[in-house]
Amino acid sequence: MEDQLIAEFGQLVLQRPTTIEFTNEQEDFIERAVKNRQNLLLVAPAGYGKSAVIKEIVNRFNNERVLCALCASTGKAALLVGGRTLHSYLGIGQGNGSVEDWVKFTRSMPYMRNKLSELKTVQVILADEVSMVSAKFLDQISEYLQKIRSDPKPFGGVQIILIGDLCQLPPVKGKFIFFSAEYERAAFHPYQFTRCFRQSDDPKFIELLNEVRFGRYSEETWKTLSNRTSIDPEYSNGLTPMRIVSRNDEVDKINEAELNDFLAKQKVAKIKYAVRNIDDPKKVKKATDYRKKANIPEFVEIAVGCQVVVTQNLGQGIVNGSQGYVTTTGSNWVQLRLHDGSTARIEYVQFKDPELPHMITLFSYMPLRLGYASTVHKAQGMTLKLLEVDLKNTFAHGQLYTALSRVTDLRGLTVKNLTPRAFICDKDVLEFYKRLS
Repeated sequence: MEDQLIAEFGQLVLQRPTTIEFTNEQEDFIERAVKNRQNLLLVAPAGYGKSAVIKEIVNRFNNERVLCALCASTGKAALLVGGRTLHSYLGIGQGNGSVEDWVKFTRSMPYMRNKLSELKTVQVILADEVSMVSAKFLDQISEYLQKIRSDPKPFGGVQIILIGDLCQLPPVKGKFIFFSAEYERAAFHPYQFTRCFRQSDDPKFIELLNEVRFGRYSEETWKTLSNRTSIDPEYSNGLTPMRIVSRNDEVDKINEAELNDFLAKQKVAKIKYAVRNIDDPKKVKKATDYRKKANIPEFVEIAVGCQVVVTQNLGQGIVNGSQGYVTTTGSNWVQLRLHDGSTARIEYVQFKDPELPHMITLFSYMPLRLGYASTVHKAQGMTLKLLEVDLKNTFAHGQLYTALSRVTDLRGLTVKNLTPRAFICDKDVLEFYKRLS
């Protein structure tokens, strides 16, 4: 059983194609996690190497035959790291009801036997994008694991590693995780990274992002953002920036309008790439549930010449957020011309069932979307070359920073309707970071 679980967890992580040289602080954090087995909270800004560290930690745990479950707060984040949502991994559905209800369900349902065994034997739970995890939910997870494992220690004795950036998107409801009673009882060690990789060639942009991250702006930052009114055509290379707007209906309206306008002008056919390979009727509900949690649409409609964005890290320099336009298409693939002038062939990606040890395919999907507009939530985790941030609707805590930190270079950024009201960082988060430093 243990070998089976190790194999299962091991397949949840994409293997690193090349050896990465970690910084001293990254290596220290990895050592604290793997060798010292500490409960940890890593709070690092966007683009500071969190994803590479996550993969390294899980790989090292696998090498040492330590059972590590890789999770994330949202379906999209779980898809990007190759894991499961916390709700899915814990087997608690939508998390409705009391902890007692969760325990009763897990223990009583015959089809939950494997889940019960998994929760009793897991040694480490690593969760990404924890800014959206509330203090209440963290306490509930601990209580749930204590009861399932019959162990009164915090989280039932399971080591917990939490990773994210509390200056990004907050919990939908409730307080931040550092208000959790179990955060104190489990003696979490908070940790920061200080080296930026995403905007590493532009120290002024890094400084600007650090100001915005904490809800501040200097005269220089305001001037810089105010001047970002357009993108040099030579830099944009024929592409338009992705517009960040506040609502999903705005995104759909913009993307559909751009596509329809393009179709009318160019007189080309619309092509539909639907989710495939759901052959077993018994899999339909599970596949649909996972697809929705991961924000994977039922189908993608594009056309030759329209602008798209890649939604998955595919290797060979193709990342979540790679922007380009469609040059040719096939029944199972789409050829893109990317921002840097290179070409990329995007094919259907298999979504494996993370609950099964042999990782059976649940469905396949085309990892593309129309690339004209997105919400902040859907753009979180992306690395973009061209971005337009429209602040006409007041942003909430962390949204401006989350949006601006997607883009790799100031030359690829435009800002509309700049307002002081958009520079927001929750006062409790500010106090937490003050204590941390």
